[in-house]
Amino acid sequence: MLHSRLSILLGLLVLAPQVVAATFTANSSIDAPDNNPGDGLCRSDMLPASTCTLRAAIMEANALAGSHIINLQSGRTYTLSRAGVDNTAVNGDLDITKSLIVWCLNCGQRPVLDVNGLDRGFDIHAGEVLLSGFDITGGVASSGAENRGGAVRVRAGAGTTTLSQMRLYDNQSTGPGGAFYNEGPDTVILTSELFDNEVTGDASGTAILNFNVLTVRRSAVFGNAGNAPLRAAIATAASDGMPGRLTLENTTVSSNIGVGVAVNNSGFTRIFNSTIVGNTLRGLEVVGATPAVTTNNSLIARNGNPQCAVSAPNGAFAGEYNLFSDSSCAVFANASLQGVAPLLTPLKRRSGGTTVTHLHWPRSDSPALSAGSVMQVGGCLDVDQLGISRPQGHNGTVRCDIGAAEVPDDALFFDSLETL
Repeated sequence: MLHSRLSILLGLLVLAPQVVAATFTANSSIDAPDNNPGDGLCRSDMLPASTCTLRAAIMEANALAGSHIINLQSGRTYTLSRAGVDNTAVNGDLDITKSLIVWCLNCGQRPVLDVNGLDRGFDIHAGEVLLSGFDITGGVASSGAENRGGAVRVRAGAGTTTLSQMRLYDNQSTGPGGAFYNEGPDTVILTSELFDNEVTGDASGTAILNFNVLTVRRSAVFGNAGNAPLRAAIATAASDGMPGRLTLENTTVSSNIGVGVAVNNSGFTRIFNSTIVGNTLRGLEVVGATPAVTTNNSLIARNGNPQCAVSAPNGAFAGEYNLFSDSSCAVFANASLQGVAPLLTPLKRRSGGTTVTHLHWPRSDSPALSAGSVMQVGGCLDVDQLGISRPQGHNGTVRCDIGAAEVPDDALFFDSLETL
């Protein structure tokens, strides 16, 4: 799926024979605007002609026809310094209005966009956009109605938006979406980490607020916080009469202050092979008129009591092959384990797979092992959060493990560690 989406985005670079895509390399950490957007040259006043800043590259890409690429340099920190609010990328956040790829491909050391508290990092207005392989930190969304999405905002007019192998951390907003705010119709977060972000106002989505269509796949959302205790790390809701649609696949939501995942109003949420543990209030909260929630092969345990809070009498609920550490998630209880301890080792960074991520790894005696569905029948995803194939077939079974992690047969278990 990741490769197919990348192929589609790269295909945008050859939209028509007469449109030649431009490629810029942001080779300077200085935050300076382009001196003549649209001339095809990434140049800024008072800087050498060979110098291309990230802001100038964004402005040039916005002004040119077609789709473009901006290459970031390995290990470079791009620090924003131009304060102000506009939608031109001249000041404040980096506004994207055309189809664009911003990435560091095969970098040895991740580049960093340090927003320096001026604004959010990127504001995606339109176009097919891919952000890949770098960090965004220091974003602050606090300007009136623009106070949403501390690192990235995707507006309703955007096309396909993909964040791949990104890290969003230490961002904040006074409105919804401490790190990420989505109104886009086709948005995906892949193999990424969102951690230590914050909502400081009376809003939810301390890491993510979704108002349209969002898929979070093979990612980790952890350590985010809200100003009020009821805030959720990931929240989805209806906007202008259109229900938000959220899908979590192979994703860990852990150690957030407040609720792990919240479904509000008439939102649709599907949770597959995910782990929601260690959040201070609840794992899953569902409120509103007619929400629809499905959770399969997932683990909701060891959050603040109760694990689930469902206040939606007209909601539609489905689920099977889950593990819940109490009976509060009974609406998803078909063929699920209830009231059992998951026996998980603590949240820990592990190498391997397609990205470095955080996840919970079961002990050898965890009831989550080989307790999910048969892959061909119950929708068990074919790989786990780190790209390990499912099922591994522990004890000769053909059932996958419950949660985001599929433990390989040759894994070293950590039974002596403190467990959840």
